Amino acid sequence: MVLIVQLLLFHLKLSRLNLTTYQFILRDNAEKRERLKVERERESRRIVAIGNAKRNQQHCKFFMLAIGGQLGKIHSCLDVLPDEEDNQNQETNATRYEETKLEEEKESESELSPEPK
Repeated sequence: MVLIVQLLLFHLKLSRLNLTTYQFILRDNAEKRERLKVERERESRRIVAIGNAKRNQQHCKFFMLAIGGQLGKIHSCLDVLPDEEDNQNQETNATRYEETKLEEEKESESELSPEPK
């Protein structure tokens, strides 16, 4: 009886979403493939980050990345691997900092140089 009620509720949900069962299955499979793709990309980034930490002898960061992979499976907020957006923001901020430093150096040089007559 419970299974029949579940099936009825499922089909009511499908009719509310204006989907056929086949369309629902296709959508569900596509979502699963996308999640798996994101997980694989994240894991490959983790491997690279762990290798970099190991190579640079950053033992604490190495440990946190290794443990974070396991804790991230429990809850994503426990994972210390930075997102792609974080990496891009850090690169952008570093570039802006360098540009600002260069501008300040040019200004200080122009202030120190004698004025032409």
